[in-house]
Amino acid sequence: MRETLTALTAVAMVVLAGCAGGFVGNGAAKTGTVQFYVSDEKNAIDQFEDLNVTVTKVAFRPADTGNETGNETANESGLVVRDINDTRVDLTELQGANATLVGNASVPAGNYTGVFVHVENASGTLKESGERVDVKVPSSKLHVNSQFEVGGGEEVEFVFDMTVVETGNGKYILKPVVSESGTDVPIEKVDGKAKDREGAGQQAGAESALNASFVGDVQQGENVTVEVTKHGEPVANATVTVDGERVGQTDADGTITIHVPSDADRVVVKVQTGDASTTLRHTFQKGGGQGGQSTSTTTTASG
Repeated sequence: MRETLTALTAVAMVVLAGCAGGFVGNGAAKTGTVQFYVSDEKNAIDQFEDLNVTVTKVAFRPADTGNETGNETANESGLVVRDINDTRVDLTELQGANATLVGNASVPAGNYTGVFVHVENASGTLKESGERVDVKVPSSKLHVNSQFEVGGGEEVEFVFDMTVVETGNGKYILKPVVSESGTDVPIEKVDGKAKDREGAGQQAGAESALNASFVGDVQQGENVTVEVTKHGEPVANATVTVDGERVGQTDADGTITIHVPSDADRVVVKVQTGDASTTLRHTFQKGGGQGGQSTSTTTTASG
């Protein structure tokens, strides 16, 4: 009889262990690490000079929560939530396969079926107008269904792909891209952390004191001089690009002469130094010729 009871006890222990699912019991708890990357699928991103997104935390849905429908509000209490220390990334640097590491999350070993990314302060600078616009993030979080396993003591790379979409009337929305998210997506690891571009314009310009301006009138089909100064002094050897094409460097007087195409609706001049950059734009009035509006926006400052 004692041998029979011992055998039954052993069977019961095996059954209980099998009911524990993909996670190991408290007596021998194991964890793994999710190396969490963010990437961007090309959509309306080409309209942005920069698009900064702040990731505050990520949440992983264990397979045993019973929520396989993708309902974002269901079983919130069953999620494994990890803070990401308000990591800010620039999605314009993360196009295609480019992806940046935003954090390493220690999670219980087991199977997972979904990932949530909590996002704050999504905003960017439009190339054409230089305007700073907010990008809507529904419910301040993005979600994808993706099945993956984290083994005890193992590291898993997970990339969460997102994209900005133009909705009309100058509005933009951030959406997840399920097909480009997961643990089996090839990525090119880059540093996509956002530079100090928040508050681009007067605030950033005051920090860097870098300024670019046109000397004289800007006319289609004519040459125009661009003057670059910092703290009121000429800046020599600053790299200058016009509409994305490098045209040269400023001389000892901080100036460079560029050509404006005869069919240009606008001209975008970007000036880069070792510690800052500024963008100078001129938009022509309809009908061409002389006239229009020039704006200068400091987009990067690191000192």
